Amino acid sequence: ESTPPSPETSPILGKLVLFSKTLPAKYEDWEAGSKALLDKDSIIGNGTLGTVYKATFDAGISLAVKKLETLGRIKNAEEFEEEIGRLANVRHPNVVVMQGYFWSSAMQLLLSDFIPNGSLHSHLHDDSYGELNWRRRFRIALGTARGLAYLHHDCRPHILHCDIKPENVLLDHEFTAKVADFGLARKLEGVKSDVYMSCIRGTRGYMAPEWLKTTEITSKADVYSYGIMLLRLVRGLHNRGDDEESLVDWAYHFISAAEEEERNHHEEEPSISNG
Repeated sequence: ESTPPSPETSPILGKLVLFSKTLPAKYEDWEAGSKALLDKDSIIGNGTLGTVYKATFDAGISLAVKKLETLGRIKNAEEFEEEIGRLANVRHPNVVVMQGYFWSSAMQLLLSDFIPNGSLHSHLHDDSYGELNWRRRFRIALGTARGLAYLHHDCRPHILHCDIKPENVLLDHEFTAKVADFGLARKLEGVKSDVYMSCIRGTRGYMAPEWLKTTEITSKADVYSYGIMLLRLVRGLHNRGDDEESLVDWAYHFISAAEEEERNHHEEEPSISNG
C-alpha cells in the first residue's frame, strides 16, 4: 500500500513488525516519524542496550525508539525475532509495553510506549521534574514491585530483568512506575529453561553478590537490586561502585547503629524487683 522510497532517500531496508493495529502502518508514516532518529534533539536517554529517541507521528502518536547497540550479540533476523517476539504479549500497568521492532543487518530498533515523565533517576536528582513527596515515593516503590512480580511469576516463560535501578523505572504523568529496559531476553547457561533474562550485564552497585560467584541467577537477584533501589528512593543517593560509601555499607552502618542504640537503651533502663 505504500509508495516505494526514491533512490535519493537512501533508506535502510528491513523488516518492521508492529504489535498493535493502532500504530501507523504505511511507509510514508514511518519515513516521517523516523526522521527523528537523525536529530540529536530527539534523544531522550542512553542505556546499556543503546540510545533512545522520541518519534512523533502525524496522528499524534509518540513512541520511544531504542536503537540497539548489539555489538554482534544477535547473529541473524531469526534470533532477533525469537527474542523480541516473546515480549509481544507482555502487558501490565507497571511495565513498559513493547509495540514492535525493526530488523535490518545494519540497524535494530525496539519500539515501545513513550513514557512522558522521565525516569525515577531524573526525579531523584533534578527537582524541576516534579517533587517526589513520600506518597509518590511509596506508590513508585509499590508499582515497581508489582511490575517485577508480573515479570517473575505471570509471564511465560518467566522474565528476569537483571538490571533494576532508578534509570530503568519510568514515570508517567501520574507518577505511576513502569519497569523498562527488559528488552533482549538472553537465555544463559545455568538458568532454568523456563526463565529468560533481559540482559547479561547488570549495573555495578545494584548487582546481587551471587553474580560474582555463579551463573545460576534467580529472581532473588532482581529482589536484591530492588532493595538497593528502595534505599535510593528513600535516601536519594547514588550507588556507584566507586562511591566513598555505597548504599549497602550505609544501610549496614545505619542498622548496626540502631541496634547498638537499642541495646544501650535497654541496659540503661532501671530494673524492677518483685519485692
